[in-house]
Amino acid sequence: MRKALVVALVLVAAGCRGRRVVRPVEYRTMDRNALLAAHNTAARRISTLTADVRMTIFWVEEGAEKSHAAEAWLDIERPGRIRLVHDAIGRDMFYVLSDGERFWIGLDRAITGGEDSLTTGPLGGLDEYGYFMRPDRLLETAALPVLPPPGAADAVFAAYADRYVYLFPDAADPARLAARAVFSREDLRIAAWELFDDSRLALRVEYQEYLAKGDVYAPHRLHVEWPAEGISAHMTLTRVKVGGELPPELWEYRWRENIPARKIENKPH
Repeated sequence: MRKALVVALVLVAAGCRGRRVVRPVEYRTMDRNALLAAHNTAARRISTLTADVRMTIFWVEEGAEKSHAAEAWLDIERPGRIRLVHDAIGRDMFYVLSDGERFWIGLDRAITGGEDSLTTGPLGGLDEYGYFMRPDRLLETAALPVLPPPGAADAVFAAYADRYVYLFPDAADPARLAARAVFSREDLRIAAWELFDDSRLALRVEYQEYLAKGDVYAPHRLHVEWPAEGISAHMTLTRVKVGGELPPELWEYRWRENIPARKIENKPH
């Protein structure tokens, strides 16, 4: 009898230790204009950002899904400077640079499936480039987008039990969807951001986790998709530093030599 009682107490104690307490989610409420203003204040506080980036890129080649794990350096200086360089010795898989006036996008043959490629031009010509590794969009992704994005009109707002959604139409007639932003009502932070080109989804970003840097929070874990190219990437930002001056030599073009560059110009109006 005594032995049976001891066994029963042990089982009860084990069950108590293994029991998981599930607390109900508390959703928060905020005015639509105040939420957008608070988000933009948080985004603009990231005037400069440096980080190590661990990423896995996924794509489909000849019907088979491929992936490549890479590490990179990321430097950002608002409003228009960004440097994202694959951390490799002698062979960088990608090289993305904007000095605030011009941009350079270098992709290794392993990504292009052909030859090494280099595209360069003024920032105003980026609409002629395409989607993958656009420096302006990478900057807004890693340093949080300021909303509404350029060229978008006032937002159409919708509230749901667990999220707030902003739809940003463009100025065309009839209007087309330019961007979409989703905010979680658990923490009132941006959870997803989508950009459209001519109503075609060009970029989707999921903000999965943040890092607190004093009174600033910066993205920590992200999932990024470029649907038109069939490419996606998991990104983790570590050793993140926000604020402070960055050396001007960061924004000098330094990649491979003797690669014929595709040069694009400003989009005509």
